[in-house]
Amino acid sequence: LSNLAAIFKGIKGIQSAYEDIFNTLTIGQEYYVMGATTPSEPYFNFITHFHQRRAAKGIRVKILYSKAMQPLADAISNIPYTQIKFATQELLSSAFVIMYGNKTLISVATKRDFILFKIESEEVTESLKAHFKFLWNQKTQTFEGFEAATSFFRNILSDLKRGEEYFVINGNYGGNDKLGNFFASYHRERQQAGIKANLL
Repeated sequence: LSNLAAIFKGIKGIQSAYEDIFNTLTIGQEYYVMGATTPSEPYFNFITHFHQRRAAKGIRVKILYSKAMQPLADAISNIPYTQIKFATQELLSSAFVIMYGNKTLISVATKRDFILFKIESEEVTESLKAHFKFLWNQKTQTFEGFEAATSFFRNILSDLKRGEEYFVINGNYGGNDKLGNFFASYHRERQQAGIKANLL
């Protein structure tokens, strides 16, 4: 293989490949992930720990998941510098695609093993980033369930800076105690972050 492409196999191979994200990006930089495959337990355990390390290094990530990835989204959504949105299964590849710097990782889970392809190409990576940003910036999205709704509101706190504001029309939680408790905690966190909410 040339130095522009490589193949990694197994969970140890994926761990090795993901280390290059730390070698490539520095504090404040951002990378992008999209995928729709339900995670296996070994990957789930690895990637949760990976995101904790990533946040400690101040590296940001934007992730597009399908609803099949809800358990993993729930596990990492509160980790700092993590923004998650959901897209329909039809819009996302069953593979994970990770875009960072001028590099792309494409991870495919089979019944027997993990296989990951690494491509070092600015042209390929920028093309995939453009597709990611198109999906990320779609104006209309649907959120279903408690975890999806709370993840959406936590993303607001990640997206906005101190002094900025957002607007809510007909905001209520229908007497749901679980949502009521969440919003009580959420608005304390929002106020501490200096973000204004205009509620109608």
